[in-house]
Amino acid sequence: MDVRKMLARLNPAVCRFDIGRGGIPEWTPQDVAAALGMVPAGLGRELLCAAWWPDGARLSHRELVAALERVQREEWWRREQDMLHAMLAVASHHGGDDLRRAQTLYASAHSNRWPSWVEDIELGSHNTKYLRMRAAVVAELTAPRLCPDCAGRGEIAMKSGVVKDCGKCGGRGSVAHTHAWRAEQMKIREDTYRKTWAGPYEWLFDYSADALQKAQRDMERALQ
Repeated sequence: MDVRKMLARLNPAVCRFDIGRGGIPEWTPQDVAAALGMVPAGLGRELLCAAWWPDGARLSHRELVAALERVQREEWWRREQDMLHAMLAVASHHGGDDLRRAQTLYASAHSNRWPSWVEDIELGSHNTKYLRMRAAVVAELTAPRLCPDCAGRGEIAMKSGVVKDCGKCGGRGSVAHTHAWRAEQMKIREDTYRKTWAGPYEWLFDYSADALQKAQRDMERALQ
């Protein structure tokens, strides 16, 4: 069952008079809408609607992008807290093993740290690259690049007849856009993206993709 195609039934249809009704469909739009109502409200359901039923999305595109800011900011702050904890550990070590542990903690926190949230400290302006990143993630998820191995189905039929999740896309039916595409969306050089922004982008993308996939599975269960 492809819930994406199910949701597409809720979109306005062109009326045709040259064909018969063809019987009663197995799932009516009312059934699909009821199943969608069983999906817990949240980021995943909003992304699902934004991709396949835009008119049914509770949030506008701008609000959806803004909703991602909260999880993005919380993760940025968590990493800053890790960095602060590591700096305090280095500053207050007692030598020997304690120093080595503090240095290891600092190295890990520093490597996992994201770029500054504030782009201009004097003006206190937000880093616009994070804003563009959120918009790019939404665009990438709602207009995905289909997986070349499974053609977007998310599953592959083996010669034995067994159907399993596609190994290339992990059952999602889509694969990530290129680094060049992401860099272009963020208005930065590709080498800058790879060096500085790939980590934050991939974290937000994976977080959002997991939420979207969970919403799809919740709707699948509701339609069974």
